[in-house]
Amino acid sequence: MKSIHLILSLALEVVALTGCSLVGKKVEPEPKQEVTKVEKKEVSATEEKVEDKEIIEFEGISFKLPKNSAVIPLEKQLLPTKAFFLDRSHLANLNIVVESLAKPMKLDQYIEVVTRSTGYNYISKQNYSNGEIQWNESISLNQVSGKNIKLNQRTFIYNNKAYIFTYGASEGNYDLYLKLYEEITNSVVSLAKLKTI
Repeated sequence: MKSIHLILSLALEVVALTGCSLVGKKVEPEPKQEVTKVEKKEVSATEEKVEDKEIIEFEGISFKLPKNSAVIPLEKQLLPTKAFFLDRSHLANLNIVVESLAKPMKLDQYIEVVTRSTGYNYISKQNYSNGEIQWNESISLNQVSGKNIKLNQRTFIYNNKAYIFTYGASEGNYDLYLKLYEEITNSVVSLAKLKTI
């Protein structure tokens, strides 16, 4: 259960550390890894512009991320983790943590164990479907260095692994990037499914 607490602690720490450690510093993006070029095509004004996105492959899944996102360099983590700035000026960020489960668990069981152990102030928890993926969305409001930080954690289980996408921003800037975060999580596809297409 320590690893479950680690996942949620990491999410909050990434938000806090980026806010504290990057003030007045220039962050160089990490070299891009595992990026697949997306073919350009014409789209209507209401559709997503594919040329503005890149496909990130990570731990058996892929998702679309805006090209202007920047990797947040992290120290070595106990679990596979990637972190990105969605906007450096507002310190809005996204991280993805993958936990291999010791035994098969249903999504509701996993969420109950994880959320019970964090001490976070959850303001909502709900399950939803997006295509073939069953997600849980847990939203919490937390104090970090005297500021309210709002976290949106979207979790799904695939191949006995929990995938946790966390979007964090100050409470005042949270809504600015929520739609972008939703687009990112809506673009998740398993690599196994991509190979059959």
